[in-house]
Amino acid sequence: MKIDRIRILVCEPKKNAYSGNLRNTKEAYKRLVGGEYTAEPVDKNTVLIYNKAMTEKGDTPNRRVGNLIVCGTFFLASASDNELYEELDVEQIQYYNEIMGEPEE
Repeated sequence: MKIDRIRILVCEPKKNAYSGNLRNTKEAYKRLVGGEYTAEPVDKNTVLIYNKAMTEKGDTPNRRVGNLIVCGTFFLASASDNELYEELDVEQIQYYNEIMGEPEE
């Protein structure tokens, strides 16, 4: 069953992270991250969705996620077996907000 909107954690450069609801479509993902997106696993249940081209060209640095310094806006969602993602639960939002809530310099 496809979910129309998903709860995600959004991280914008130089801003505190926030929980938001996003239409669960590839077009909405692209709009939020500013273009074509890539998904990387953060853990077994969570994925990072970001604009790989912005990160590779060194656009506005945002936050470190693992060994990657992500540039531009990105979001976290729950992993899924299909091409669309699932929403984060309350515990995931709280956990990742504690880790990534504050902007990095």
